[in-house]
Amino acid sequence: MFFSKHPMKHRILRIILLITASSLLQSCIVPYPRFTQRSPSVVGRAVDAKNMAPIPNAKVSGAKWELLEWQWKQKPVGRHNPVKPTTITKADGTFRLPSSHNFLLTKVFFAPCSGSLGDQTGESIYLFMVKAEGYEPLVFARPEDQKTSFDAGDLKMIPLRYSR
Repeated sequence: MFFSKHPMKHRILRIILLITASSLLQSCIVPYPRFTQRSPSVVGRAVDAKNMAPIPNAKVSGAKWELLEWQWKQKPVGRHNPVKPTTITKADGTFRLPSSHNFLLTKVFFAPCSGSLGDQTGESIYLFMVKAEGYEPLVFARPEDQKTSFDAGDLKMIPLRYSR
């Protein structure tokens, strides 16, 4: 009904759609959303290294290494920074860190076009960190064969008064 009364608007709409479709086909790229795993889910228990007592309210998170200083033939200086996901240990020291995912807009090439975009897997978290008041921060890595979830077991944290 609308288009029969306004044939000029119908023609303009068709031209706009035709220009949009032809520009997408000429560039040969169409984005589509997808998810990739960023970090696996982790379960474990934070305990005191000396007496194996559980450590409640410790912060557990993913970790990223940040290089602060590097000099030729010397050990690099850096630190581990916490990143999401994060959780807090329970009264018995146990925790469950949920898995996290990357949201990507992937470009797809049509068959007439050629080329490669390379790897589009997104960021991955391989390191995890536990921080508790009165303890040295503890960093642990994901086992190579555990891609989706793993049990970190008892994570023995060193009290500050006993460190170094």
